[in-house]
Order: sequence, then C-alpha cells, then structure tokens
Amino acid sequence: MNKTIYRIMGIIVTFALTMGGFTKVQATSRQPAASDAPVYAYYYLWWSAKHWKDKLGPNYPYNTSPLPLPAQTGPGGCQAVSNYARNQLLDVPTKLVNQDQPGAIEADIRTAKDAGITGFWLNWSGDGTTSQTRTSVTYTRRLAEAFAASTRVGDFKNWVSYKAASMPPPRAIINDLNFLYNSFKNEASWERIDGKPVVTFTGSRKYSDAAVLKISQAVRDRMYLVGDESQNTLTTARLRMFDAITYYWSTQDPYGNPHSFDQIKEMGDKVHAAGKRWYAPLNPGYNSSLLDGGTCIPRRNGETLRTVWNGNLASNPDGWGFISWNEIAENTHIKPMQKWGNRYLDVLSSLIGSAP
Repeated sequence: MNKTIYRIMGIIVTFALTMGGFTKVQATSRQPAASDAPVYAYYYLWWSAKHWKDKLGPNYPYNTSPLPLPAQTGPGGCQAVSNYARNQLLDVPTKLVNQDQPGAIEADIRTAKDAGITGFWLNWSGDGTTSQTRTSVTYTRRLAEAFAASTRVGDFKNWVSYKAASMPPPRAIINDLNFLYNSFKNEASWERIDGKPVVTFTGSRKYSDAAVLKISQAVRDRMYLVGDESQNTLTTARLRMFDAITYYWSTQDPYGNPHSFDQIKEMGDKVHAAGKRWYAPLNPGYNSSLLDGGTCIPRRNGETLRTVWNGNLASNPDGWGFISWNEIAENTHIKPMQKWGNRYLDVLSSLIGSAP
C-alpha cells in the first residue's frame, strides 16, 4: 500500500474513534492521531527452530497442519489458558518458520515496509570477546541477513538494539560493539544519524553510571548511542552519556496507569531540553502470564495501541520504538500470525498514514 492509502485509512479510523465514544482513559489523550516521525519496530533475532520448540513445549502437535493455537484468551487478549502443558505462547503462524530459513527475515522486512514501518531495531548481542567472528553466534548470522535483506528490499533502515538482558559486564559490551562496528559499518541499511550508525543500548537503565560512562566513552566517537532509560534513571548525568534516549516500556498501561502519558511527556521534555533526540515507546498490549506469570494489558481490538499512540504523542517524539515485531512470548508482537492476523499491523499502518 502507498502513503495515500495510509492517509485514507487514518482518516477513517480517526473519524470512527471520534464518533464511537471514549472511556475516561481514552479521553485523556486529546492529541490528533498524527505524527510524521519515523516508526521503528523491535525485531528479535532468536526465532530458531529450537526457540520455537522451547517456547511451545514438548506436548505441542508440531506435525499438525495448519498448526493449532497454543492457548486461549478472553476477547481482549487476557485470561490466558494454555492448551498444552509447558507451552508459553498465545500465537503461532500456520506453519513454523524460523529465521535461519532462506527468505524468512526478508519476508518480515517486506511486510513491515508495506505497512509504513521505517525499519527494525535489530536486537543483537555477540559473545563478548575480542576474537568473535560472523559465525561465533547465530545472532550475528541473522543480523547479517537482516542488513542484506533490507538492502535488497530497499528503503528500509535499521538500528541495532544491543541486547543486555543477561547483564554482560562493560568490557564484554565494548568488545561486542567494537566487533559490530568493524564488521558492519559499511552496511547501507544500517541507519546513520549525524553520520554515525545507530545503536540502542537496550537495558542501559539497569547499569550504574560508572558502567554506562565507560561504554559511552569507548564507542561514541564512531557510534550514535541511544540510551534506554526510565523516568527514574533519566538524570542529567545519564543524558550526557548518550546521543538520544528511548524507553523500552513494554508494559505501559493506559488503563491501570493513565498518568503514564504525563511520565512519557516529562521524559520527552527533559531529553529535548538537553538538546537530544527522544524516541517514544509504543505497544499494542502485553501478556506474559504463560511465560512468567506476569501481568496482562488487554489489546482491545486496537484501542490500546491507538490510546498509547495518542497519549505518547504529547512528548513530541523524534521517532517511535514499537514493542514489538516478534516478541511473541510477551505478546507485544505485531507480526501477522493466526490469533491476531493483520489486525494490529493494520491499526499501526492507519496511524502512520494519518501523518500530514
């Protein structure tokens, strides 16, 4: 679809929302559903055949065609009940496709680009050593394919989202980022800001000031470093360590925490006051109850996504970090599969298309 179609869809959706009546939470967001800032989506590189089986468990009927849904939920996406013991997922495609299969990553890129998404934030980490190569870890092989596929597709620009979930020490992070730069600095589809390839230090808020400063001083001469900070960790000192700021807030809840919009605006204002760029989070809902017994934020047929977009728009983002394309276990994914189909990708497309 082209930009004109997106705009028409955006007008239709906005009109429908205006005529349909809002809850109190929805009405707190009075910004128009329009933003010409680029929209990126977090893209996870861990979907191997083994990872699918680790998440679906040993009791899932893998040989069934089409594959059955692994769990049931209420209409809003909560009240999850697994259909198979040891399963952690709510959604699957009709046939399991892993990212090591030829064309799998490229198919995701084409689908995302057609929806108006600017690029992926490719979640990656290396092995932490100075001797690693492109074959040291499977993530690196998939990262290389994502860059190559984006170039083949054209006009799709990616960031690298450095994966620090396992809390590697600063020296390992620096080794990884040095390897990343030296191996991929010439990739045309790795987006550059101010002439530097962009890396988000995802999880930076979990590290001390001393650790972040060490990493920042080691790589910012040649990388555009984006911090992942929260309202509580976004200090003046932290702002000096990064070129821009985002917040991986997958559990932003517009219903349970209607003040979240004020919290995001406060962050955006603080970042802009420091002369830095701000990338606001965006999510369609959340449900990790089968994964870790966590909470659920209902999707509500796109209402949640529209509400978070409109509310966070008040922070005047320079761009958006959509959570996520394929974090399926936490049910923030927008990748079209069986349970949700294209519904949430279509809603996001309409919001992107409503930009002037």
